[in-house]
Amino acid sequence: MEAAGDRADAAKVADVIRNDPAVTAALLRFANSATFGGLRPISDLNQAIARLGLKQVEMLVTAMEVKGLFHASCEQK
Repeated sequence: MEAAGDRADAAKVADVIRNDPAVTAALLRFANSATFGGLRPISDLNQAIARLGLKQVEMLVTAMEVKGLFHASCEQK
């Protein structure tokens, strides 16, 4: 059962993520992947966050950002 506070937090997370189209697209790909996919494909960020869960979204976004930092530092050399 999802608490009202969780829905509000998910909405805030979605508002922040929407500002980055690459992260939004990546989360939609993850949510529709064989690992997380449900019965129907989704195309809405809020649905992706609901399917993945806030903890998983946090881990995925962190991993994407860290990967981006490594690529940026390698390109500077």
